Amino acid sequence: MSWNRATAPQPVILSPPESSHYAATRDDPSSRPAFSTMPPSDQPSPSTLLSRIQILSTWIPRAWINPISGAGAGLASGVVTCPLDVIKTKLQAQGGFATRAVNGEYPTSAHVYNGITGTAKVIWREEGLRGMYRGLGPMLLGYLPTWAVYMTVYENTRDFWFDQCGNWWAARCGSSLTAGACSTMLTNPIWVVKTRLMSQSNKGAPAGMGAPWHYTSTLDAFRKMYKTEGIRSFYAGLTPALLGLTHVAVQFPLYEWFKMKFTGYGMGEHPPEGESNFLGISAATFLSKVCASTATYPHEVLRTRLQIQQRAQVSSDGMLIAPRYKGIIHTSKIMLKEEGLSAFYAGIGVNLVRALPAAMTTMLTYEYLQRGMLQLQFHGEQLKAARPEALLNKDFYHTTAANLEVKSKAPNGVVFNVKGKSAHDGPISGSVGITVTRHRYRIRVNDGRGQLEGKYSDKATGLTLTQTWTTSNSLDTKLELEDNITKGLKTELLTNYLPAKKTYGGRINILYKQPNVNTRLFTDLTKGPTSLFDVTVGHEGFIVGAEGGYDVSKAAITKYALAAGYSQATYSAAITATNNLSVFSASYYHKVSPEVEAGAKATWDSAAGSNVGLEVASKYKVDSSSFVKGKINDRGIAALAYNVKLGTGSTLGLGASFDTQNLNQASHKVGASFTFEG
Repeated sequence: MSWNRATAPQPVILSPPESSHYAATRDDPSSRPAFSTMPPSDQPSPSTLLSRIQILSTWIPRAWINPISGAGAGLASGVVTCPLDVIKTKLQAQGGFATRAVNGEYPTSAHVYNGITGTAKVIWREEGLRGMYRGLGPMLLGYLPTWAVYMTVYENTRDFWFDQCGNWWAARCGSSLTAGACSTMLTNPIWVVKTRLMSQSNKGAPAGMGAPWHYTSTLDAFRKMYKTEGIRSFYAGLTPALLGLTHVAVQFPLYEWFKMKFTGYGMGEHPPEGESNFLGISAATFLSKVCASTATYPHEVLRTRLQIQQRAQVSSDGMLIAPRYKGIIHTSKIMLKEEGLSAFYAGIGVNLVRALPAAMTTMLTYEYLQRGMLQLQFHGEQLKAARPEALLNKDFYHTTAANLEVKSKAPNGVVFNVKGKSAHDGPISGSVGITVTRHRYRIRVNDGRGQLEGKYSDKATGLTLTQTWTTSNSLDTKLELEDNITKGLKTELLTNYLPAKKTYGGRINILYKQPNVNTRLFTDLTKGPTSLFDVTVGHEGFIVGAEGGYDVSKAAITKYALAAGYSQATYSAAITATNNLSVFSASYYHKVSPEVEAGAKATWDSAAGSNVGLEVASKYKVDSSSFVKGKINDRGIAALAYNVKLGTGSTLGLGASFDTQNLNQASHKVGASFTFEG
């Protein structure tokens, strides 16, 4: 599968497990119970370090993966490129510390630093290794929120801008500018401190050309700047920094475009496990970064000059000395007059040399860290959801003679889903689904039935309103309120109106989810009213749950069920009592090795007699792209299945079942399934 970001899974309580990631789900109804075994606790006790990490990763909300990946990318980039950043800052800043001479003129800039190697030698000779990593503290402190905020805002505003303008390039540029503005406003004080620490010298600067400050640490810089220059000093250079957003407006749209051309995957999308797109990401990063750096470099020099100068100081005779640079235009005029056009590209050689390792470290770390976290969560969910039902019921293809499913998404956002199925003893059936999303409206056509959907969301209050008209002349309204009253609580009001019949329907759903508690209440206001509820509680691998139904008009409990289970990383066991405590089952799952899984389930229906049904199943992972499964029950019915990933987005499944007690009769079945997603 492709490791793409998706919404966090909803709590599953006494309901069928999620479908396998290998192929379209094919359930075998012959062994499906009334209710599946309850899911394991959110806090199992894994037996291996890797399994524990995988399960712990599932506690991280999906919304956090993007900022964590961005912060990690910035952290790695800062450590790798700090020496080059110091060299670049020294080259940009020299000439900016010139002080007014007695005759009122500024001295000509003395070039203490010349070129990459020359600057590196001076820094190493005067300050040693510590000088090469001067400013690393605020750099790392700045990269964490910068990339966390940037990546999060960028990802969450792309769809918004596309809905507004309908153009891919404009939407990406808008998202880049929005994300850049948010991160710049938040982190500018940190970058000012970083620049000052990097630009200061211990010794060797000519008279009148050295930095007029000395800071011993990041905290010392914050304290002295606030005390002597005030809060405004932390936002020096903000205007050119905001103008510098043109850099990201060029880089990130180009990066996404190059990556899709080289790898076939967009930003945040990843190839199947075992495949690598290292070269594609590297090439896309290099080309986009060099283009952006060359086009927007002068603003960096202007920003550095403004950031390194102190605000107005009092001279020895009590006169107020005005800052040398007064805004972008004034700074540009002085630099052009005194240092020439080349001053605007001072340090560009270092910047271009630095651009490759910095950008590649950032984007490769971001992409692979994000991919790794998604993989950890996926395998962690598999461990948490490891149950015999998934082993016994999923990915067996003998229930239909043939099954075909094609999913595709056009560049304009239109989604097509075509399904076809040929039953063993029935006609061929199929459906065509089309989803068109534009602004806040969605049009769907599926199997001859269509609907028009409108949605409005207010993220500040957590309120969402959805209305849908269908071709069967039905108006459905859904009002959702999430995380408003308290974290984890979601309430839903659903109404239905049929104008032709003049009938109404209404339901209220209340869902509450915490790390170890999940509970749901569904109330139908027009039938009874009737209510259904379920609740599960888990702790240290143990979990218990209950389900019930109540009819208000009859003042009676209509259904009830109980379940309990225990789960570790490599095995889980559970018992359930369903159908008003008349059907009992016990199940066991064991992950024998990374390649082998085994499971068994026993079921007793007390109302049907004393016979106990038994099923055992096993799964063997042949390689990273294929697996085989087999199962047999107490009636002698055996089933085999083979699943193989043929290529990107295409999966083939083959299956067969045999009645081992009647091999000479025509009761055997074979089936095939093909799924294509592109």
